[in-house]
Amino acid sequence: MLSSFFEIVYLYVLPSFLFLVGIRLTFNSKSLFTNFLGLYLIGFYFFILIAWIIKFKLFAFWPHLVHVTDPIHYLLGPFSYLFFLFGLKPYRKFKLLDCLHFLPFVLHVLELTPFFLLSKELKEQEFYYLFNTQLIAHLQHVEAYILEVKMHLFFKTMSVLIYYFASLYLFIRFYLKSKTFYFKSNNKEFFIWLALHTLLKGVIIFNLLLISFHVTETMALVNFVVVLDFICTSLFFVLYPKYQDGLQFESIKEVFLEEKKPASDFSKDIWMKNKFEEMNMLMEMQAPFVDENFSKVQLAKMLNLNLNQLTVLISKFSNQSFPDYVAHWRIVYIKKMMAINDEWKGYSIEILAENSGFGTRQSLYRTIQRFYQMNPNEYFKQNTKTPISPE
Repeated sequence: MLSSFFEIVYLYVLPSFLFLVGIRLTFNSKSLFTNFLGLYLIGFYFFILIAWIIKFKLFAFWPHLVHVTDPIHYLLGPFSYLFFLFGLKPYRKFKLLDCLHFLPFVLHVLELTPFFLLSKELKEQEFYYLFNTQLIAHLQHVEAYILEVKMHLFFKTMSVLIYYFASLYLFIRFYLKSKTFYFKSNNKEFFIWLALHTLLKGVIIFNLLLISFHVTETMALVNFVVVLDFICTSLFFVLYPKYQDGLQFESIKEVFLEEKKPASDFSKDIWMKNKFEEMNMLMEMQAPFVDENFSKVQLAKMLNLNLNQLTVLISKFSNQSFPDYVAHWRIVYIKKMMAINDEWKGYSIEILAENSGFGTRQSLYRTIQRFYQMNPNEYFKQNTKTPISPE
């Protein structure tokens, strides 16, 4: 009974919601993260639709659709990886090299072009022949096919596995590099959802492999996990709409709240802009500036830049010197920690200076006085509603 219920949800209800949510995320958002997540859901919709057609042997009704959607299997892996990538790195731009992810899809479309040009009747004959023989290379009416079906099944399986482990590696590596407590705290729901989605997707892939090797024949667990994954994803975006652009880098906005527009020649330099965004993400995620001796040489090394490039980068895109750029990050770091950690609210100005990288109370006092024309107690009371503890 329970199995029949999930089968109905999987084959009838879920595809409709997948398609509608996928369309909304793809076309109603300017974020690459939600665009690729939407495309992934639409691709999965066609994947389930084909399973439905095969299960009920409805080839005669949709002979065009069956093979038209066949290349989409080559898109599930790339779409899944790319929504991971742009979710974790929302400031990253889509590059020309990223198009290579779609090369297998394009090649398979070209391979199937002769089939697409056949009449409905011949398509139906070819598909029944294909379904019975599993050999593309020996189709009756088309001689342009290159690989056998089993080879495509192998490549599709490898594609899904490679992109799954690439996404898993990207997620783990990114999370381990996120050293600041306030960054993880501010994005904890996103990390939890992404970890859950990765786990559920791993369960789906593992069970599909078991079915492929005839270890098990039932799809009940796969159907259940797919439904669960979709429900979790839908609830996540309903409950936390702020993540529709990916991870939240709130400190970047705060540091450059009054940022002037960079010079026109540099605004056109995509590489420099990407490096600037990479630098800001690094500062928020890892907070290397909490080391009092943090230097321009260290930052340049972390970004694989020389000192002259780093100087130009900071000067032209933030309109600040290196010391001022770092000082702004240290002040924001103090505010963020005071907002999420009650222990920081009880710190004296000396402890705040030591824990944020200023080193001495004099350095913190002079910096805030110069930036905001007020003393630290007035500034933090105004911006965090928390006065600094007395000596």
